[in-house]
Amino acid sequence: MTRTLAVIVGLLLGLGLAAAVGGRVGHLRALRLAPAWMANMSPDAGLPEGRGTLAGAALSWRWHGLDGWTVTLRGADWQAQAQAWPGNGGLVLSDLRGVLPLSVLEAGTGALAVEGGALTLDWGGRTVAGDIDGRTQDGPLHLRWIGDRWTPVTP
Repeated sequence: MTRTLAVIVGLLLGLGLAAAVGGRVGHLRALRLAPAWMANMSPDAGLPEGRGTLAGAALSWRWHGLDGWTVTLRGADWQAQAQAWPGNGGLVLSDLRGVLPLSVLEAGTGALAVEGGALTLDWGGRTVAGDIDGRTQDGPLHLRWIGDRWTPVTP
């Protein structure tokens, strides 16, 4: 009985590891399990690394062991990067950095030099919470996700 249970647990762990390392977006699409935001991801993208497009921007990610994933989002003349790790009910992005137009965040005009912050996305790709610290040509700017939009707040 104990051996049988150990064999079953071993098989399940092995299958789970194989799916995590060898599973691809194409497999999820074939099973109709891919969320809508993954529609423009490369079919060979997987957990260890991948690429695609998201809202017209180039998205890429790469696994770095205990540090989680480095996620990069690039537009025509901007780039943002973060460290990502699965969190409670979604993906937590931290150590935000880069330069992006405030229009991408629907938070104004001009460029924002991102110097830090964190945000949480649910598994559907929607923003749940977040804070972004940065600098515009007018000085420091702190944005917070309130309701359904990025709002400038006084730190």
